[in-house]
Amino acid sequence: MRIHAIILLKKVLSYTFQAIWRFHMSFIQKMIRAIGAIFGFGAKSSDKTTDDSQKISGFHGTLNAPALLLHEDNHFVLSVEYDFTGIPSWIEAYEDEEKLHIVQTTGDIASLTLSLASDRHNLKNALQQATHIALVSGTAPERILHHLSFTYHKNS
Repeated sequence: MRIHAIILLKKVLSYTFQAIWRFHMSFIQKMIRAIGAIFGFGAKSSDKTTDDSQKISGFHGTLNAPALLLHEDNHFVLSVEYDFTGIPSWIEAYEDEEKLHIVQTTGDIASLTLSLASDRHNLKNALQQATHIALVSGTAPERILHHLSFTYHKNS
C-alpha cells in the first residue's frame, strides 16, 4: 500500500510541476501579447467575438467518470478521469450522501458518486477533519492538479 502511495505521490508531484510550468508559460504569453498590443501588434479589437454562445460552461449533473479517492494522515487526493471545461473551484460533501460535489468557476456542479470501502466510518471521520483536497483531473497523460478547499456539511 505504501509503494502505491509513493508512486501516486511521485505522479502528483510530476503533474504539479507540469501545471506550474504551463501556468508560467501562459503568463509569459499573455505578457508578450500585452506588450504587442501596446505597440500595435497582434489582433485588432474588431477581430474579437462577443458572442454569448461561445461562453464556457462546465459539467453539471452526475459525473460518470472513473475516480479514486485516497487519504493518508488527513491528506486527500481525488483522481478523476475527466477533462473539466469549467475550472474546479472547491469540493463539498454532505454527511447523508456518498457523493463529492465539485463546484466549478462557471457555477456548475459535478456530482461524483463514491462507493466507499469497508472503512466507511474512518473515511467519513477523516473527511470531517479535511480542509483541502488535491484534485487530479484529465484523460491525457498530462493531467491537471488542483489544490481545492473542501467543506463537509453535517446534518443539523
